[in-house]
Amino acid sequence: MESPRPATGDMEESMEIALPPLLHSRRVGAQPQCDHSRLRRRPCPVCGEDQPFCIRPDGLRVSQCGTCAMIYLADVPAKEEIAAYYRSYVGSKGYPQRHRLSTRELISRSKLDLYVRVLETTGGLHRQSLLEIGSAYGRFLQVCAHQGAEAAAVETDDDARRFLTELGYEASEKINDAARYDIVCALQLLEHLPDPGAMLAQAARVLKQDGRLLVSLPNGGEADKQGPTWVGFRLDFEHLNYFSLKSLGRLLGRHQLYIEQFWEHSQPSLARTIGAPPRPITLLRRLYGKALALRHQLQPGLQVPDPRQGSFVLTVLARRA
Repeated sequence: MESPRPATGDMEESMEIALPPLLHSRRVGAQPQCDHSRLRRRPCPVCGEDQPFCIRPDGLRVSQCGTCAMIYLADVPAKEEIAAYYRSYVGSKGYPQRHRLSTRELISRSKLDLYVRVLETTGGLHRQSLLEIGSAYGRFLQVCAHQGAEAAAVETDDDARRFLTELGYEASEKINDAARYDIVCALQLLEHLPDPGAMLAQAARVLKQDGRLLVSLPNGGEADKQGPTWVGFRLDFEHLNYFSLKSLGRLLGRHQLYIEQFWEHSQPSLARTIGAPPRPITLLRRLYGKALALRHQLQPGLQVPDPRQGSFVLTVLARRA
């Protein structure tokens, strides 16, 4: 049975598509186990409309708002299931574990980290009060502190929060509405929340006037270009929202947060390397790699695609009016 055509006029697919899982050789990230009989319905987190889009490999339906084209899960797990899952999320996700960065690592990351560079070039970090929401074990937080920021964290994972406290950071489970910050960072967070607008409302309350909000998340705008077979629907099944730049900007604007700059970058990490024998890095391979890089510089037409280029990740810098 045909479903209504998606709201975006350039969508060619009008059928609700059930997507196959990726090959078993590809790690697709965490897949929460939830009771489908307890799923609760929610409207579009931006404006309240609903329209079928596709079915993920975990059996949950992806919908698209008929008004603002926001793409999201209409049926989400119960609140207590979500809360229990994120109390030990960082370890189950396979993120880097407890690690106090060395001085060398801090210096290196301060030069290479995209988010640090964005903050340094849009007002700096020195003597800026910074809150990271969803900080895991605090690698980004440690670099910001090394750059002179007065850093604090909000983290629901119990072990990660304990480790941040051991490092000397103020780490809490919820946002303190009485605090005020120059910078709030929410990196790879909004896509996980049943009510992302509520979190943005809190972020707006604790941001000083003209304070910066740095957000990074999977770029749902790619689904507008590709349609319901987009690979982002086949990865990381704890994701509940798929924001495009337009739908994110609309939701931010409702909370007096206005986008000033944005970046679309990176590709999903989908190389079929699991189970493959390791290739030793020999001196000959190093020299060949350097020679190939030099050749690409001299002959730009021969350059191979850079996996860091792309549009799979959307990073946005907004300010509070």
